[in-house]
This record gives sequence, C-alpha cells and structure tokens, in this order.
Amino acid sequence: MPANGEHADEFGRGVAISGDTVAIGAPGRTVPGFAADSGTVYVFQLINGAWIQQAELTAPNPSAGASFGNFQTLGISGDTLVVGDLGNTNGTVPAAVQVFIRKNGTWTLTPSLTVPDDFNFFPDSVAIDGNTLVVGSTISDAPLAPFAGVAYVFRFLEAQDTWVREATLTAADAASNAQFGFSVSVDANLIAVGANNGQTGAAYAFARKDGGWSQEAKLTASDGADFDNFAQSVSVTTARLLVGASGHTTPAGDPFGAAYVYMRREGKWSQVAEVMPGDAIDAGFYGSSVAIQDNTLLVGAFNQHPNVEGYAGGESYVYRLIPGAGF
Repeated sequence: MPANGEHADEFGRGVAISGDTVAIGAPGRTVPGFAADSGTVYVFQLINGAWIQQAELTAPNPSAGASFGNFQTLGISGDTLVVGDLGNTNGTVPAAVQVFIRKNGTWTLTPSLTVPDDFNFFPDSVAIDGNTLVVGSTISDAPLAPFAGVAYVFRFLEAQDTWVREATLTAADAASNAQFGFSVSVDANLIAVGANNGQTGAAYAFARKDGGWSQEAKLTASDGADFDNFAQSVSVTTARLLVGASGHTTPAGDPFGAAYVYMRREGKWSQVAEVMPGDAIDAGFYGSSVAIQDNTLLVGAFNQHPNVEGYAGGESYVYRLIPGAGF
C-alpha cells in the first residue's frame, strides 16, 4: 500500500498485471489540490524480489467523482498502461482513455484517446493486449439501437507512433439499454464484450480476420435467468472465455453467483463448464470479477466471507482446467 494512502482511497478497487508490473487503482483518493474522488493509479514493479512503487499516476485534469483507476477501467500490457477517464459532468473535460508509456523506468502520459463523434462516449471498461486496445461504452448508440452500447477498438501503429481507431463493435442483435461494453477483454485476435443488462445478459465473442473484426458468437448461460448479472465480468485467452454472473441463483433460489467457461473449436463456441463456490453465502457476488490464463481460472467474490465471520472481507477462488477433459 502506498505510504500516502487513506482509508477512503479504495486502494485496490481496480487492478491489472503484466509481467513484473502491477497497476493498482485508488479511485476514491483525492488528488492534492483537486476535488474529492478524483482517483489515482499506483504502479509497482518487482525488483530483486521486492515490490517497489514506481509511479503515482493521475488524470491530466483530475475531476470530482471521476474515480480514476476504478474497477474495469484499468489495463496494462508490457510498457503501456491505459486508464479510463470519465472527465467531468459539465463537459469541459471530455471522457477519454489516458495512455501512459514507460521508458527507462519512467511513466509518461501520451495524447488522450477520445471519440469526438460519439456524444455518449463513456469508458466503462478497458482492456489491452500488445497493440490492441478495447474500450467499452455502455450508453453509446448502436445502429438502429440508441443507448445499446458499443466497444471501440484502437490499434497502435508503431511506424507512426500513434493510436488509431480500428473498429467499432456492436452486437448483431443490438438493443437499447443492453449495456453492451459493460466488460471487455482482449487476447491477440480475440475480443470478448459483456452486455450486463439486468436481464439474462450475454457475452459476445469477436475475432479478427483479414484485418477486420467480426462477431463469432453470442454466449449465454445454459441455466441463465433474469438478474443473474451474467457478463458482469469477462476474460478471454487463446480459445477459452470465462464469464462471471454474480447474481446467479441456484435452483433453490440462493443468489450465490456462478462463472461459466466456454471453449472455441474451429470458430465455434460452446459452454464446457460452470463453477460455483463450495462455501457460498447469499449475495457474496461470486463472479463479480474473473480472469483466465492458460488452464487457470480466477473468480472474485468481493462480498464473500465464511459463515462464522460477520464482515465482508471478500474471497477469490482458483480453479485448474484439466487438459484432456474436454477443455
């Protein structure tokens, strides 16, 4: 924890990792000289077996309530760190994605990424892998579906040393207020976008082919129901996709939450597993965050606690997919 941390900083509400570097958001922190809850991102690097704070990053124009570094608005890949910046309510500071680049151990802010032709642009979620950046904006207009939500794809062109907007992703069945873009994830030539609309929800898989992005699948839960919060969180890697549903209820009506694993074979996606906590409690919000890498799954439950405890300390669950068992 940074030496200047305070109780209301919400240090750890947003996290991202790449190699030996972690970024941790403190969206409740007040940047000195600016309004409350403007937010800060702290960067730590593993050096000689110890985690050393390398930087304290803020938005170029810290604004009240912007919560810089909040949940799902923080991503890192190599020497590039991206943070969603909500701007301010009066429009003088537009919403943007702030991009920081590390050179010689120093993090430097580069030109902001904005979408000037989208009046409703709001970076609700971000994800980065290499030269590909995905930004979800849940209230942006899709064709013929106002406020359906979109996901913008940016690509870094090394020869020009600049980011360009590569694509605008929308659901093939876009519907108003679907909250498409609530969660996003990218891995190489695959992108996952969650639409957590308060109903059954859905996760969409897109693949890059011949220089363009196209929707491969719309994924839902085999036992999904309204208010499951399905696709509140998504994580994609190689040919697997993990989707969290923090409000999923059991057949007995217990809101324990769940996470679903999907696998891609020859361009086709199918559900191969559903995982739930063995020690679940009501409203533990299991599935509120997820991550997948290779054969390892990580599922967060921020309100979970053992029954003998009276406080919501939160728990995370780790699972291993067994090769040869259909995964």
